[in-house]
Amino acid sequence: MSHYLNTKSECFFDGAAGTAPIATDGVFRNTVLGLMDMIRTWDQRYRQRQHLRDLPRSLLDDIGISEAEAMVEAAKPFWKP
Repeated sequence: MSHYLNTKSECFFDGAAGTAPIATDGVFRNTVLGLMDMIRTWDQRYRQRQHLRDLPRSLLDDIGISEAEAMVEAAKPFWKP
């Protein structure tokens, strides 16, 4: 079985016919870090929207948004910006 590292694309091919390239550690690491960042962002959005939903009217007035605007924002799914 022939092995070769393509440094330009950083993919490792095992040389077997019909096989897909296998990502190297750097590609895997970047993918995992990207997923972790996305999950962290989703968690922050969820928590912020729940907190906004629970704010009393006086604090909503202080930050300049109506109860209706707060409820619309709080109702958004965590994956939507």
